[in-house]
Amino acid sequence: MEYRTLFKNISYLASTKVIQFFTGIIRAKINAIILGTSGLGLVNQLNMLTSSSAQFTQLSMSEAVVKQVAENHKKEESKLLVAASIKAYILLVGIFLLFMITLLIIFKESVTTYIFGDTQYISYYFLAILTFPVLIINSIFFALMKGIKGIKYISKARIWIITSNLIIFVPLVILFKLTGAIIFVPISYIVTLFWNYYYANKIFLKPYRIRLGNILSAPLKSDFIKEMLTFSGFGLAVGSMAILAEFVCRSIVITNLGIDKIGLYNPIITWAGLFTGFLLPSFQTYLFPRFCESETNQETSIIINNALRLATLSLIPFVFILIPYRTFLIKVFYSHEFTEAANYLPYHFLGVVFYIWFVVFGQTMTPKGFIKQHGFFRILFYSLSILVTYIFVPIIGLYGWMLQFIVSPFLFFIIYFLYIKTKLEFKISRSNIITMSYVLIGISFLFFIDFNLHEFYLKIIGPLFVICTFLFLTENEKKFIVEKIHMLKSRKTTN
Repeated sequence: MEYRTLFKNISYLASTKVIQFFTGIIRAKINAIILGTSGLGLVNQLNMLTSSSAQFTQLSMSEAVVKQVAENHKKEESKLLVAASIKAYILLVGIFLLFMITLLIIFKESVTTYIFGDTQYISYYFLAILTFPVLIINSIFFALMKGIKGIKYISKARIWIITSNLIIFVPLVILFKLTGAIIFVPISYIVTLFWNYYYANKIFLKPYRIRLGNILSAPLKSDFIKEMLTFSGFGLAVGSMAILAEFVCRSIVITNLGIDKIGLYNPIITWAGLFTGFLLPSFQTYLFPRFCESETNQETSIIINNALRLATLSLIPFVFILIPYRTFLIKVFYSHEFTEAANYLPYHFLGVVFYIWFVVFGQTMTPKGFIKQHGFFRILFYSLSILVTYIFVPIIGLYGWMLQFIVSPFLFFIIYFLYIKTKLEFKISRSNIITMSYVLIGISFLFFIDFNLHEFYLKIIGPLFVICTFLFLTENEKKFIVEKIHMLKSRKTTN
């Protein structure tokens, strides 16, 4: 039952991310043709600066809001409690936001050179700073929907966000080229804010009659503030390292290889990000409040195994199609200028496999009270990424940057597994062991064929691995798939 519930809720969220995947391909193709590797590198850096800085400013306190909403929205005094949670969040994040913006303005020239490679792009830098308040406000509305597990409405908001942004993006980039692509970044955040507010107001703020006046007049609850500060301590440490790792690793690449190499690697980052972007946020949206509700280690283990299995089955078509057809797809969806990226993609995707598995394990840490340990592990994770990039980029070029996407996820997949095995008495189910082994053996086999045989065989064997996955499904999963097929057929017949 838990697996079906997980599948149902993840399906709502993942389906919207599939739509985002294909619209992302359209945007990537337009960017590749019009902007080239250098222009794409600049846009990529701007996106990284805005999202990373805003994430750091929140210091994971939005997750505290999610937790507080999930725990209190069904209580009699829910209106007062939720308003108090939002007020505490706005107050604390506002202080950090002011501090962050002050620092960024003081060191504007140094940071601009560090991120973009030249101070001529300082206007892009200030544009990123202007988007921070929008992202912070948006996090409140998303946290409210997430806290009450408003999965359907989160999905609806995403569909409208994707549609609206695509309609705006295409003419902007075609007409104004790089300037249009840069301007689109803050516009896309404003669009996201609008739709998240619309649905958060519809399903939560309006029914609970929560308005700005209620928030401003709500008391400051010390336990809420204390919990948020605990989350902020985690966010400050981990967020700082996340941004530092992202900035430093990219700066090492830019210094040693040039900003065009960031653009060249973009197809891999984009495709990996589109997959992890539809799977992991979907998991996190559902699993975080679900782990908060779980009361026993056995219940927690069932949830982890179900999430791990769904993640692994989702990986199979992604990995076994993109690796064999990578050169063809890069030429189609980008341009011939980006074909070098095909050399790095298979190895990067091996890292994606371990990354997704370790993130599933990591989802349990904060809800189950291991926030300090989780923070320590993530700091080590980012430190290792910096070290690998620093050592290997000067020696083996872009392969050195690629290597950090493999080494850190692999090592911390093992560390997180051993930790939750000890603390939560977790055991990977036999079905998961078989399926996970199948993925790793299949990828290794594709590497062997890639090195020793013609590419033609790779294109045949990759899809065969996808088809053979059916042999590793449980009887309940096969039954579930058959039910869905019959349901779709009956719908077509009715129509």
